[in-house]
Amino acid sequence: MNLLVDESVDKQVVDHLRYEGHSVWSVAELGPGISDDAVLDLANKEDALLITYNS
Repeated sequence: MNLLVDESVDKQVVDHLRYEGHSVWSVAELGPGISDDAVLDLANKEDALLITYNS
Protein backbone atom coordinates (compact mmCIF):
# COMPACT_ATOMS: atom_id res chain seq x y z
CA MET A 1 0.00 0.00 0.00
CA ASN A 2 1.27 3.51 -0.83
CA LEU A 3 1.14 5.86 2.12
CA LEU A 4 2.03 9.51 2.56
CA VAL A 5 2.56 10.43 6.20
CA ASP A 6 2.21 14.07 7.19
CA GLU A 7 4.88 15.65 9.37
CA SER A 8 2.49 15.69 12.35
CA VAL A 9 2.78 11.89 12.62
CA ASP A 10 5.51 10.47 14.84
CA LYS A 11 8.55 8.89 13.15
CA GLN A 12 7.91 5.65 15.03
CA VAL A 13 4.68 5.25 13.05
CA VAL A 14 6.55 5.79 9.77
CA ASP A 15 9.19 3.25 10.79
CA HIS A 16 6.58 0.67 11.78
CA LEU A 17 4.63 1.06 8.54
CA ARG A 18 7.84 0.55 6.57
CA TYR A 19 8.70 -2.47 8.69
CA GLU A 20 5.29 -3.91 7.80
CA GLY A 21 6.21 -3.60 4.12
CA HIS A 22 4.28 -0.51 3.09
CA SER A 23 5.65 2.05 0.65
CA VAL A 24 5.81 5.16 2.83
CA TRP A 25 6.66 8.75 1.92
CA SER A 26 7.22 11.02 4.91
CA VAL A 27 6.62 14.76 4.62
CA ALA A 28 9.08 15.26 7.49
CA GLU A 29 11.79 13.66 5.34
CA LEU A 30 10.74 15.14 1.99
CA GLY A 31 10.14 18.76 2.87
CA PRO A 32 8.91 19.82 6.28
CA GLY A 33 6.67 22.85 6.19
CA ILE A 34 5.28 22.30 2.69
CA SER A 35 1.73 23.50 2.27
CA ASP A 36 -1.29 21.30 2.86
CA ASP A 37 -2.19 21.70 -0.80
CA ALA A 38 1.23 20.40 -1.84
CA VAL A 39 0.88 17.43 0.52
CA LEU A 40 -2.53 16.57 -0.91
CA ASP A 41 -1.24 16.97 -4.47
CA LEU A 42 1.62 14.59 -3.73
CA ALA A 43 -0.74 12.01 -2.21
CA ASN A 44 -2.93 12.17 -5.31
CA LYS A 45 0.06 12.01 -7.68
CA GLU A 46 1.46 8.93 -5.94
CA ASP A 47 -1.98 7.35 -5.46
CA ALA A 48 -1.20 7.23 -1.76
CA LEU A 49 -3.39 7.23 1.31
CA LEU A 50 -2.66 10.34 3.38
CA ILE A 51 -2.11 9.80 7.09
CA THR A 52 -2.17 12.85 9.32
CA TYR A 53 -2.61 13.67 13.00
CA ASN A 54 -4.00 16.91 14.31
CA SER A 55 -4.72 17.25 18.02
